[in-house]
Amino acid sequence: MPPLPEPLAEPLAMLRAAVLPGEWQVTGAVVQPLSGSPTLRLQLQLQRPSQPDVLVLDARSDAAAPQGPFVAPPWSLTYRTTPIPFGQFAAAGTALLQHLARLGPLDGWPTDALVPGDGPQTGKNPAPQRQPQHSWFVRESALTAPLYRMDVAKRKTWLADQLAMHGPPPAAIHLQLYLEGRCSQRCQFCTVPLERDRPQDGPQPPQAKLVADGVLAALLNLLASRPGSLLTLLGDDWAAHPEREAWLALLQRDHGVRIGLLGPGTALADPALRAAVANVAQLDHLTLTLQARPDTEAGRACHDAVVGQVGAAALLDAAIGPLQSLGVPLAIASVAVRHSVPQLPGLLAYCAERGLQVALSGFVPDRCDLPAWRPAQHMARADDVLQALHTAGPLATQVLTRLAGLPLCAMPTSLHSRAARQWPSTDTEPWQKRDMGPCDFCTRKAACPGVPASYAAAFAAQGLGPFAL
Repeated sequence: MPPLPEPLAEPLAMLRAAVLPGEWQVTGAVVQPLSGSPTLRLQLQLQRPSQPDVLVLDARSDAAAPQGPFVAPPWSLTYRTTPIPFGQFAAAGTALLQHLARLGPLDGWPTDALVPGDGPQTGKNPAPQRQPQHSWFVRESALTAPLYRMDVAKRKTWLADQLAMHGPPPAAIHLQLYLEGRCSQRCQFCTVPLERDRPQDGPQPPQAKLVADGVLAALLNLLASRPGSLLTLLGDDWAAHPEREAWLALLQRDHGVRIGLLGPGTALADPALRAAVANVAQLDHLTLTLQARPDTEAGRACHDAVVGQVGAAALLDAAIGPLQSLGVPLAIASVAVRHSVPQLPGLLAYCAERGLQVALSGFVPDRCDLPAWRPAQHMARADDVLQALHTAGPLATQVLTRLAGLPLCAMPTSLHSRAARQWPSTDTEPWQKRDMGPCDFCTRKAACPGVPASYAAAFAAQGLGPFAL
């Protein structure tokens, strides 16, 4: 690498002045200590002037030389289409330049270290992101109850067999592990608060501990044997899980598996939790649920009403900026319910201003026989969703990456390629698109998922618009 310039007063200016091969330029950097370890974590964001994509380098210093250089694995490279806004720098510019000098030319970095991001995997031969074709959604208790009192060998065999049922090895797999912590919210679109109030039928079966009994570690080892696999921890609220500190510490070690987190996110207003999440190795995404723009009075009132927690939006607004400053790969999930759809244009504008991408879901009610569960009252009409997306204009195309659980007539045609045609859960209401009036004459009926039963109960066929030849 060519000699680096003399230290300048401002760290970012120093980094940007560094000359790298292949026209790469440093556009962001941060160095942070890993909690409970002398090891440091370095993140660099690099970009070519002629390309919109960015390269993110995530490296660790060697335990024997914690101050650097960052030359030994484990480290990963990720190509992304959206730059990460590094806001603050956690180390002096001189130290960052020294580490940068010791990394060596980018051309020498092995391509097998590339981690799929939200864009092309190589600069020379761009290709779309490849997510695992196989997936497995499983509740924590469905794993830990059968494993109770199994020895280590039987536990590993049982877990391997379960994974093989959902995807033959060595194929990559997306394991969605639903953690059963007690969420403090009562979302309009969620049955969990009602179900947990249901009287239990006798004592619950004993369960193994996810971390203390080695269940999560065994899963990580199995997933590591399937290159490209992804483990997403979701649930009522992953931040409320009783073993949260233990599994966060475990995930801060690189197991060769991409990690995702999905949940309400309000607990991330705590700086200590933000720092712990930022130190998760190979963090693929942290997805927060957001129903409206959280920095306006109307938006906050809307979000709080939908999730059933006063002050929730303010906590999210306090967390999002600092998370982005830490370089956390942040994304937003939103559910289109009747109360929040008018706020959708504002939410998309908020996310566009911050470089955040959004996955929008229609309200797809779970099956629930409790009298208090009345999903039809929260269902949004398809034409109202369509109008909100039209109001958002080009921002909808810019920000929305996926639309699931919505009929095609609820979105502009420019977004049809991003629509998920099937809702993955078997626990949801049945879908309807026959005998629905306009649906019978729609030319895109075969490609459309239809609407859930509660939509028909709320509106019959109102709001649905057929596509003509």
